[in-house]
Amino acid sequence: MRSGYLVGVHTPADSDGRVGLLADPDLAPAEAGRYLASALPERLAAAFGDMQQPDVTVAYERLPAGTDSQATMLDHAASRRRQWGADVVACITDLPLVDGGRPVAADIDADRGVALISLPAIGGVRLRLLFGMVRANRPWRLATGLSSALIAAFAISAFFLINSSERMLATSLSPLRLAVLTAVSAVSTTPRPSPP
Repeated sequence: MRSGYLVGVHTPADSDGRVGLLADPDLAPAEAGRYLASALPERLAAAFGDMQQPDVTVAYERLPAGTDSQATMLDHAASRRRQWGADVVACITDLPLVDGGRPVAADIDADRGVALISLPAIGGVRLRLLFGMVRANRPWRLATGLSSALIAAFAISAFFLINSSERMLATSLSPLRLAVLTAVSAVSTTPRPSPP
């Protein structure tokens, strides 16, 4: 994507509003910008029943970063808002933003009509959800059930590493014979279901 590349998604003549999106050209922010540019007009019109679909424009450009990147990005959004004549401009970035050591998912300056969306902070919410799902499914119970099989596999591996004759046998066999031996050993160690 080129810096400053503009894409107008909906431009109805009787539009009630103009929304600008500034997305970093990196993969995640650019994809989020494309999605929001296509989804926002209809959703805003539905949320505000008396409103026509607004004009949504997305621009892909590097957003300013630095020690005070949050304020700098909001200032940049305010500048673009004036330049474009938009009612609202939101920046979408993949830079992690923090305030007092806590991640910031979004920052809004309603007086200037600008907002900032930080995707890593939103990703942190997804990460917490993933950890919660893992904890609920308790996969460590599977590991304890397989512990005897794992111990046997480690013991056999250690035995073959120590004994060079088996290692030489393995290197002298063809890949087909090794595959057959592997399949036979896998089938022979698989437990059979007990009769009902």
